[in-house]
Amino acid sequence: MKKLYIPPVLGDERRSISGGYTAREQALIQYKDRRVLLIQGNVCLDGFCCGYANWDYVQVIGYLLNPQQIENKDPSNALEIDTIENQDDQQAIRQILTGKYPNSRIEFD
Repeated sequence: MKKLYIPPVLGDERRSISGGYTAREQALIQYKDRRVLLIQGNVCLDGFCCGYANWDYVQVIGYLLNPQQIENKDPSNALEIDTIENQDDQQAIRQILTGKYPNSRIEFD
């Protein structure tokens, strides 16, 4: 499914009442003949009653439809994305990312 995506500001912590997250890296990986956009970051949960949790994540945004868009550093510009719906493709990309980010939770949009 095609969509517009506005990348987060890297290093900008987003807080809520019970924790927050920080996007740390935006990256592209090659898969077959396409470029896959991903965001790597960290999540922190502060549970008053239940303690503290912290983990790294990789958010697979999708296939970047116009690679020239990524060169524009204006964070307000939306990127054209095609989400990755095929389960076999998701599994293959997950294997690639597990090697690169071994302790991260990998999620697909």
